[in-house]
Formats: sequence, C-alpha cells, structure tokens
Amino acid sequence: MLFSARALLARRCSSSLTVSSSRVATKTARFLSSQNTATTTNTAATDKLYDILNEYREQHYTQEIPSRFVKEILKYTDKNHDGWMEESEFVEFLQNIGASNKLSETEVHDIMLELGATQPDNKVSIPKVQEAFLAELVNHSRK
Repeated sequence: MLFSARALLARRCSSSLTVSSSRVATKTARFLSSQNTATTTNTAATDKLYDILNEYREQHYTQEIPSRFVKEILKYTDKNHDGWMEESEFVEFLQNIGASNKLSETEVHDIMLELGATQPDNKVSIPKVQEAFLAELVNHSRK
C-alpha cells in the first residue's frame, strides 16, 4: 500500500507529538513529586533557614526574583567552585549574611542531611541545593 507524502508526514508528526507529550508529562510529574517531597519533609531547622533566607532576600535582594536570588547566593557559597556545597561553606555563608547565631551546629548539620548530604564528606550538589531553596522560598513567600 502506498502512502501519500502528506499522510506519511501526518503520521510521523502525530507519533512524535505523542512521544513529546509523554516526555513532558513524565518530567512534569517528576518535578511535582520532588516539589511535594521537599515541602512536606521540612524540619524546624529548615523552616528557620527559609525564614532567614526570606528575611535576607527582603533586605538585600528586593528587586530580584527568587530564582536569581538563589543563584546569586549559591554562587558565593561554593567557595572552591567544585559544584558542591560543603557544610563548612554553608556555615561561612551564614556568617557572611549575619545569620550564624540563628542556627546551631546541630541545625546546620540536620539541614545538610535533609538536603541530601553525602557521607562521609557531608556535602550536597549545588543544583540540588538550588532546587530545594527555590521551591521552599516560593512556598514560604506564599505563607
């Protein structure tokens, strides 16, 4: 059976749209489930951290959208530019923004673990931190 060029093209476009739509749906579902997980498992320490970050953003980054703010603060947090936030870098960041006295060592350690810090080096990838911070800053600003 011979197909016309138009019918063949329509069939190809239709199948590629189906594949593309299912990829988008899968990525959207993954994103939404990661957002739900990040927001429902917060401890008191992470809630306190997001309050600190929101307060700092309101004082120093009022004209920036949350994604730009998170990108900027993480750029200065990763001192050795290896793509990972170590606990010592996180503590130094808190000192730099004047919030070191607002979180205890235990709370900082708990936050690192909640963000997914790997043992024994206790560090988290910057993209993972960026995703978590952004999701929580957006949710916190709605409260």
